[in-house]
Amino acid sequence: MSVSTNGGCSCGNLKYSFDGEPVAIATCHCTACRRSTSSAFSTSLLVPASAFHPLAGTPSTYTRQGDSGSDVTDHFCPVCGALIYAISKSAPGLVFLKAGSLDDLSLNDTKFRPRVEIYY
Repeated sequence: MSVSTNGGCSCGNLKYSFDGEPVAIATCHCTACRRSTSSAFSTSLLVPASAFHPLAGTPSTYTRQGDSGSDVTDHFCPVCGALIYAISKSAPGLVFLKAGSLDDLSLNDTKFRPRVEIYY
């Protein structure tokens, strides 16, 4: 039986779950990821789209060009503005869940520690 992990935005408007384990967990330092998160890096859990389940709310979207040259669509809360996930044309079938959107943030220090770091 697959274990579900839950997450959402800071105001509770958007909620999601995903089944099983991420395909990868990566911290990216590219300019596009730093700008989209207003941080020095972005950590994402790469989850198969088939395992990702939106549970509540409708995200707003913004499409930008990633450093790879492919379009990346950010999905964020229209109420609090929290970036929840991104979908990249360069990685079809994957959802890039932002690690800070997990309900249980301690999972980022235990079960879902980044295994890859990308610098552009």
